[in-house]
Amino acid sequence: MKPKKRPLIRPLPILLADLILTLLALWLADLLRHRIPFGREIAPGTVYLTPAVYIMVAVIWAGCFLFFGVYDGRRRPFGDALRSLLAALSMSLMLFAGGLYFTRMRDFSRLLVVYFAVLDFLLLLLARWAWTVLSARRHRRGEALRTIIAGGGPTALEIGRRIQTHPWAGFELVGYAGDGGTASPRAGAPCLGDMDHLLELVQAHDADCVILTLSCGDTLPLAEHILALQELGVRVYLAPDYAGEIAFCPRVEDLYGISLIGVSDLRLTTWQAAVKRILDILVSAVLLVVTAPLMALIALAVRLDSDGPVLFRQPRVGQDGRIFTMYKFRTMVPDAEERLQALLRERGWEKPPLKIPDDPRVTRVGRFLRRFSLDELPQLWNVLRGDMSMVGPRPEEPRIVQTYTAWQRKRLLVKPGLTGPMQVNGRADLPLDDRVRLEIDYIQHYSLWEDLKIMALTLPAIFSGKGSY
Repeated sequence: MKPKKRPLIRPLPILLADLILTLLALWLADLLRHRIPFGREIAPGTVYLTPAVYIMVAVIWAGCFLFFGVYDGRRRPFGDALRSLLAALSMSLMLFAGGLYFTRMRDFSRLLVVYFAVLDFLLLLLARWAWTVLSARRHRRGEALRTIIAGGGPTALEIGRRIQTHPWAGFELVGYAGDGGTASPRAGAPCLGDMDHLLELVQAHDADCVILTLSCGDTLPLAEHILALQELGVRVYLAPDYAGEIAFCPRVEDLYGISLIGVSDLRLTTWQAAVKRILDILVSAVLLVVTAPLMALIALAVRLDSDGPVLFRQPRVGQDGRIFTMYKFRTMVPDAEERLQALLRERGWEKPPLKIPDDPRVTRVGRFLRRFSLDELPQLWNVLRGDMSMVGPRPEEPRIVQTYTAWQRKRLLVKPGLTGPMQVNGRADLPLDDRVRLEIDYIQHYSLWEDLKIMALTLPAIFSGKGSY
């Protein structure tokens, strides 16, 4: 088999394209400054853009783009690439302003620089979005890297899931080499064979890329197989044990040419926690006022539908394992706990599951409230008090938390949420491991934008009815 041509990301053409867009943004900014009657009046015949300015911009922008790793060639999330681009643009603009000052171009229009900064960012962002769309189309046309994942279990499954949910990344999942968890219906691709025949599988399925999970190192001589795969022209990636290491927030660092995987805590920074708390107070206070008439009607309906209190109070585990009282509208008959043991015997269960479909203890009004998550509205008071947050992991009962493994307890590092990644990704249909993994991933990549996005997706998820019991 002849070596394959490996598709490399060459930075020079992309750098030239970015510089052309940057110089175009500079020219458009000058055009806007002369055409829009805003700011200080420009004297007739004033020329801001000389060949020296264009050369200065090209040199500064090229140097900053390369210095900040905008073209480092790694496959990384769009958000990480955007942060590198913003850092490069910010430094470029500061150096450009300094260059104008020291070259005595002090009468250069400040408004033109503002126009230039905005246009440059928008054009470069648009170009990257267009590239993302083009990559997705190339994937659909079969131009992506045909990929085999070597290894089984949660790590291989998670890598396979991300390949399938991010087609623009340029990978096409062919299958798995190895057993373990790859027989799961969530695998999305077949198990092609065992890892002892990895080279034969690569040739038989015309694979361009192999992702080796480090957990397969005990049964697979990695060094020998990497060299053999490289001789075939196959691109090779090594994947750490994602399922086990996610709880430690792994990050790759460089020690003078040696790559190290660092681990850190998942706690939010003081600044992140402060911003999140301000958002919680504002949103919960507004929603408490807006939904007060609705909650009064719900309380009346609960009271008329069955005997018992309107509110259901239950101890739940909050941040750092602290127990607090969570409030909900009552959706079950008053003696629900007493009926639980009889229900378990009737259905042949040894212990109660997280959620019971078609639970006969749920009242008529309660079923409606659960269907649209209206029973959760009193938790706005928990958010305002500081027991909970608007977005975060769901608060669990102490009996469930007692069964957590060490990595699952990492979800307790932040306040539980009224909504969260579980609510917008399947709700009660998710197995516990998948739910906790989603929540830990949310904590690891926390941002204010992610909170706003989850809140925006909550209503569509509720109206879909998926996973509501």
